[in-house]
Amino acid sequence: MPELSPKDFDAFMREVTGFTPFPWQRRLLTRVLDSGWPALLDLPTGTGKTSALLVALYVLALDPERSARRIALVVDRRIIVDQVDGFARKVREALCDRERPTCAKVGARLRELSASAGADPVRVVHLRGGIPRDDTWLSAPDQPTLISSTVDQVGSRLLFRGYGVSECMRPVHAGLLASDTLYFLDEVHLATAFEETLMCLRETYSKWPERGGTGRPFQVVRMSATLRSGLQSKDVFGLSEDDHADPVLARRLGVSRRAALELVKTKRASTPAARAGNRSLIAEAACRRARAAAKAGATAIGVVVNRVDTARRAAARLRELDEGEVLLLTGRMRPYERSAIQDALEATAAAGVDRPADARPTFVVATSCIEAGADLDFDALVTEVASLDAVRQRFGRLNRLGNYETAPAWVLAARDQLGKTAEPDPVYGEALRATWDYLGEIAESRDKQQQVEFGLSSFVEPSEERRAKLLPKRNEAPVLFPSYLDMWSETRPAPHPDPDPALWLHGKEAREERDVSLIFRADLCEECDGSEEQTAQVRDALEFLPPLADEAVSVPLRQLQAWLGEDARAWRWSSEGVEAVPVDELRAGATVIVPASRGGLGAGTWDPSATQAVDDVAERATHAGRELAKLRLDPQTLPNALAASVPRPVESDDPEEVEAARLECLAWLTKLADKLDEVPADWRPVLAQISDPKARRVLLVAELKKGERIWRVAVAPPKRALEATTEDAVSVFSGVEVSLASHLEDVRAWAASFARAAGLDPKIAEDVALAGLVHDLGKADLRFQALLRGGDPIRAVAGEPLAKSRQFGSASGRERAARRSGWPRGLRHELVSLALFDASDALRERAHDVDLVRHLIASHHGWCRPWAPTTVDPEPKIVSFEVAGIRAEVSTAALDDEFLNACASRFRRLCRRYGWHGLAYLEALLRLGDHRASREPGARPGAES
Repeated sequence: MPELSPKDFDAFMREVTGFTPFPWQRRLLTRVLDSGWPALLDLPTGTGKTSALLVALYVLALDPERSARRIALVVDRRIIVDQVDGFARKVREALCDRERPTCAKVGARLRELSASAGADPVRVVHLRGGIPRDDTWLSAPDQPTLISSTVDQVGSRLLFRGYGVSECMRPVHAGLLASDTLYFLDEVHLATAFEETLMCLRETYSKWPERGGTGRPFQVVRMSATLRSGLQSKDVFGLSEDDHADPVLARRLGVSRRAALELVKTKRASTPAARAGNRSLIAEAACRRARAAAKAGATAIGVVVNRVDTARRAAARLRELDEGEVLLLTGRMRPYERSAIQDALEATAAAGVDRPADARPTFVVATSCIEAGADLDFDALVTEVASLDAVRQRFGRLNRLGNYETAPAWVLAARDQLGKTAEPDPVYGEALRATWDYLGEIAESRDKQQQVEFGLSSFVEPSEERRAKLLPKRNEAPVLFPSYLDMWSETRPAPHPDPDPALWLHGKEAREERDVSLIFRADLCEECDGSEEQTAQVRDALEFLPPLADEAVSVPLRQLQAWLGEDARAWRWSSEGVEAVPVDELRAGATVIVPASRGGLGAGTWDPSATQAVDDVAERATHAGRELAKLRLDPQTLPNALAASVPRPVESDDPEEVEAARLECLAWLTKLADKLDEVPADWRPVLAQISDPKARRVLLVAELKKGERIWRVAVAPPKRALEATTEDAVSVFSGVEVSLASHLEDVRAWAASFARAAGLDPKIAEDVALAGLVHDLGKADLRFQALLRGGDPIRAVAGEPLAKSRQFGSASGRERAARRSGWPRGLRHELVSLALFDASDALRERAHDVDLVRHLIASHHGWCRPWAPTTVDPEPKIVSFEVAGIRAEVSTAALDDEFLNACASRFRRLCRRYGWHGLAYLEALLRLGDHRASREPGARPGAES
């Protein structure tokens, strides 16, 4: 590895951030290298808390055996997660820049930790709403990874109930996040219940000696700029005298942030219409003050309110007045649009950005999503009153760097929320009214206004007794009894009843609305009738372009149900496929697909009153997130410049006519290169790859209605599979034909490599590798071989046994192949693999823990946790295969009740032996080795891809 020492840290920080590190950053590096991470980082806003990620990366480069490969910053605000993701991407860019010599050294050392040749030095992961089969972040457990996530997304995954994550992938997410991971729990006062859950889980495993053989445990570092009662710790790291003497920090800590208090005359509201009217009054008052600030010379004005509806109204009013650029930020935005707004934010309102004096003002209208940690720097602020901690966090975005001589600000309060008989605020409870009262008490009368100083050094702090009334009630998590983890660890199927993980993420009295992920597609019929024909069409469409997190907007379940209508049906997407369900059967965490023509988004934000058709971004999101170029040749989904000329297949099934139509389609695709200037910029990368004459294209014909068919086109990367997953539906239909012998050796090599990098006990690592070598033996069944060849039994007998099929992209085609092949419906090839392993004394003798190897084989598609699917083979067959010079042979009749029931009892024994998450982690290492081998067949660890 290139030489690197703690002395190089200053150069590293300058090359990444452009600034010399603050004293606290140097001290933190020394502290971590000497004695590990502190329990709590107590750092005020504006001091650069997020740079703790850089310290963690640098420590990993210096001492990888003592450091976590996954570094996760978790905060309960979506926009902060987006900003951390943007910061992480800039870090990755710096580590890849040879013009930055210290970064290049750090990057080289981080690259050497991964067995994937040519991999980035660090992987950047943004955990958004859980979407089945959107598991690209999981691909390399040995690669250094920076993760940004909300509490819901990382917490639900950690508790084996990842929101939107398929049953079969739940243990993989849980295992990875509970092992070899360093958690920075940012603004921990916003997530006290999750903090308790993390610490309880960590304490449980600290008393579990056998868990040690399964690698490095997770660590937790709490961070806060807003300490509250009950958050104190014996091991606190904060600022020192050197930090207060630093000229840059001193300016930030001493800046004045004076704000006027303003009461908005609203009426007592008892109906939805009256409450909406009050929100309009708040929005109007906020706009009035924001415009006044702009006229006084402010160029980046923050308008922060407590409700998404209020924010929408304020943004609409400011756009109507057209006095500057308006950026709307809420937690209900589709990530695809949010990323574009994030770019605009960084150009106009981010800390440290140069703003010309003659620039048009930018109004950033937002909800509480920007309260914590957002690196924004407003020169004026209008905020609605909230709890004290929330208000102070919002003021952390005002004159953040101390560069402005004046920065006007206002705190607005609605009269109807302040009376003694007013109902508690749905989000901030009684703390909102108590905070307004306290601000009135400490306010000074200036210029005929009541004004409060919110500067870090000059704010009048309340007493500890008073503070408790000014903050939302601390949400406590229920006790995390082992019995709950027993139930959650049963992932396929989940038990009934199934504890709701939200209680352990947000507390026993949390009132937060539960969300679903909403996807808009333009090629869906207006009405969801659930007919067999329509279901097949929708299933094939989603099979070709599976939904991704970037195109999903998080919507409260109750709002979605009201929007769709109580008697409506909706398409629910899962790893098992798609089904039409009544809206009252939808549950939190579901992925729902609706026609784009229905509306529902305004400026990228969830708006049930919006009726304009939503932009279908499936192709663009797929290319951006998965580097795959796919295209539906459908006028409803293509940009306008291409829709009129799109070719269609002929209605005839005559081979000559079909071939002529195929050639016409290829010619049209090649000509796309000449039309790139005519399409929106975000379409160009997709179309450029599709139109490349050297591209290996896969053409599929999709039937939408009788007599109406379209082409679907995918560009296959060189030597790469189009799909690489262990989800049941598509795992073997990857688009690339791979022999069984080669695949088994590939998986063995990757699983062994991942196990070594994880720091497993050597014997356990060998068992993981052995499971990889034998996991797919059951595919040698000739009926399964016929399935992989389109159902042709003659080709199955004549050809070399396969592990992967060149078929791709059609659930209907796979079903036809299954019927022709004779493969029994529901029979699991992994259970046949287990039976072959059990039948071979020579293979079993190679295992150190035979039960562990058995379980890893049986569970590599997510089953047998604890229950194996019960399927009786009506016509048992003899299956045989030779692996590692050992011939194994068994009859599928061996899959009897005793064989299947043993899976459940074995699973529970292994959970006791290795821990719920320890066992899941071992499964994850094998399954991700399978993913890696499937994606690039023949590319073994360390070999060039």
